[in-house]
Amino acid sequence: MLVSCLAVLAALAVPRQIQLAADTRKSQTLALAGSVASAANLANAFWAAADEPTVMMFPGGEVSMINGYPSAATITRTLRPAEMSAFSFANGAWQHRDSKASTACGVRYTPPITLGNPPVVEIADRDC
Repeated sequence: MLVSCLAVLAALAVPRQIQLAADTRKSQTLALAGSVASAANLANAFWAAADEPTVMMFPGGEVSMINGYPSAATITRTLRPAEMSAFSFANGAWQHRDSKASTACGVRYTPPITLGNPPVVEIADRDC
């Protein structure tokens, strides 16, 4: 009887745990996208105030600026490590570490192609 009760409880708890993990990954992805957008806009404000240099110094290091925004390769230097700890980064894109490599669970940053346009921050949370 006890084993039956434990089996029923486990059958109910496992799907909830899986859903909670997926919700956590999705929330972390949305939070990172907000951080990336905010960091890019803040960098743009510093860039404009500093007479539009091509390279700027941030606490994370030297950041290359493209049309007033950080380059995809150096945007991570405008963020704190804790903001990116659940993600791996390559080529302007963050992939959640707990998701499968083939799934869409992350953020992609693309600087503007022309001056006067904002960068693009894409959220992929369909398969988190």
